Amino acid sequence: MDSLEKAKYWEDLGVDLVTLSHTGLNRNFHEIKRITDNCKFDSQLIANTFCKRGCPSLTLHGNFSAHASHSWEKTNRYNMDYYFTSCVGKEFCNPLRLIKSNWIRPEDLEIYEQIGIKRFKITERGIKSEYVAKIIDAYRSGVYEGNLLDIVPTLAKFVFTEKRNFKKTMKELMRMPFVNIMKVKQIVGRFEELIEEEKRLASKKFYIDNKKLDGAVQFFMDRGCMQVTCDGCDFCEKLAEKAVKQEGVDEYTQFYSGIASDLVDGAYF
Repeated sequence: MDSLEKAKYWEDLGVDLVTLSHTGLNRNFHEIKRITDNCKFDSQLIANTFCKRGCPSLTLHGNFSAHASHSWEKTNRYNMDYYFTSCVGKEFCNPLRLIKSNWIRPEDLEIYEQIGIKRFKITERGIKSEYVAKIIDAYRSGVYEGNLLDIVPTLAKFVFTEKRNFKKTMKELMRMPFVNIMKVKQIVGRFEELIEEEKRLASKKFYIDNKKLDGAVQFFMDRGCMQVTCDGCDFCEKLAEKAVKQEGVDEYTQFYSGIASDLVDGAYF
């Protein structure tokens, strides 16, 4: 939900809790306050997200993920996620894009509470319990020192694929005449390698100093960034230079760009 008008529709149906759009409203403080001031239900936001502001693929990606996660799927829930791989390949290597995305840090919760947000939702449901516990602890304490990526799942969320039975996945895929099994086998194997490499090197290759982001959300709110353009403002550029460190990320971004490209041109089928 991304507007007061939509909120009123659901209020009339009697809802008592609504999740506001993380791509449309996490930075739109004016509209959040319009909703919380004029609706009786409680509002919540997704906090730990790097989704692109105003992402045009949000509905398509959500629909794809919902269908792909069906437990009765013969492919053992394996899916080739064009939306995620395309996003990583095109934008994750861009420090400015990371700063301009929709994260809400533990330190920022109070700002949103002051404009009427009652709850915050944490992602991802697919990751391991100990990882979820670390994220929850950070948000409960309201402070986190270290790499923001530790509590905002991105590439690291693929660690949860260790739980999947890759042999079963390949066996089921081999029964499908439209799949280029050798190509998919190559990608599945590379995922396993990347999972191991990510666990060892994530903090070195991708690092966003959370403490150096102090004051950023307050700036976005005071400036009203959703109501103006970025022309003449270099706040995010300077913040990216100060807070984001990336080293040797080309292998990751090229790998995911290649998957997205092969999905588009049909190399897997």
